[in-house]
Formats: sequence, C-alpha cells, structure tokens
Amino acid sequence: MPPEVVAVVLAAGRSSRTAPHHKLLARYDDVPQIVRIIRRLAASRLAGIVTVLGHDADRLRPLIEELPTRILVNPDHEGGLSGSVKMGFAAGMPADGVMMVPADMPLLDTADIDALIAAFLPGTVVAATDRSAMRNPVILPASMAAAVETLSGDTGARRLIRDYAPIRLVELGATASCDIDTVEAILSTGGHLPKG
Repeated sequence: MPPEVVAVVLAAGRSSRTAPHHKLLARYDDVPQIVRIIRRLAASRLAGIVTVLGHDADRLRPLIEELPTRILVNPDHEGGLSGSVKMGFAAGMPADGVMMVPADMPLLDTADIDALIAAFLPGTVVAATDRSAMRNPVILPASMAAAVETLSGDTGARRLIRDYAPIRLVELGATASCDIDTVEAILSTGGHLPKG
C-alpha cells in the first residue's frame, strides 16, 4: 500500500500586502483562490486535506465548508506561521507524511501535487524546487513530529528541513516560487480582485 499523505492548507495569514483585499479571495476563472487550491488538492492522490484559517476566518470559512477539507482555526494566527504548521501537522496524523501547502500558490495544480506524493517515502522529506532552490510545498514525514513542535514565531518548516536527510527534491519550476503576496502578483498570474 502506498504511503498516506495528508495536505495542510496554510490559510491563516493577514494578507497585509494586498490590503484592503484578502489575497485568498482573488479570483481565477471566477473562483476564489482558497476554493481553487482546495479543489486541486482534492483531485489529487492525497489521503485528506486540513485547512488552517485565522485572519478573516469568518469570510473564508463559508466558501470552503462544502469542500472535502477539515477546517481548523488558529486562534493565535497573529503569532506567526509556526502555530498553523504545528496545528495542521498534528491534525494530519496518523498519516505517513504531511504536505504543507501555502494557500496562495495560484500555479500549483493537481499534477504537481501528485508528483510530490509519488516522490514521498516514509521517513523522507520531499520539497518542491524552482531551479534547484527549495520552495513550496514540502512533505514532512510523521517522524518529524517532535521537531515540528519546536517551531515558534513566524517560521515554517524550512529551518527543520535544511539539514534533514534523506530529502527528495521535485523540480516544479516557477510554480514552486509563485505566490500572490501582492496585488501585482495576483494580476500577473491571471487573477483579479473582486470589487467591493
């Protein structure tokens, strides 16, 4: 039986650089990015999906309640990314691996997700790369549970995997680096912001 991988959609951030708009409400083909990413994950070979909300959870939750994801709200989302990573990782257990997926990756598609899953073996880290530089998403093995609990502040898993072995890299090109942290990035990737 192939190893089980659960995805954690990291969607708790403040979207401060796209204010007053929430970047996860940016629309691609008239679908909000938060919905789009979860649908793409749901069409993959993942064993499950957990979405961690925080800032503006009351605006995002209604959009995804009918989607195949477990929804958590990080009450300390202002404390940084680490709280969402820890909460999501714990919710992903007892899977063999947990894929950390920033919700603001508009180019990420189902084939990319499946390529990362195919590279995963229990006990290994899998990281997407862009021209050999480690980017997102990453799959953390269940064996890293204790290390994940040591995270604090606004740090994700990068610090943990930098020196981890074994690690398997999957080249996704610009997809692995593309996020929508600014209005310009939303527009340049074919998205638009809803009026009002």
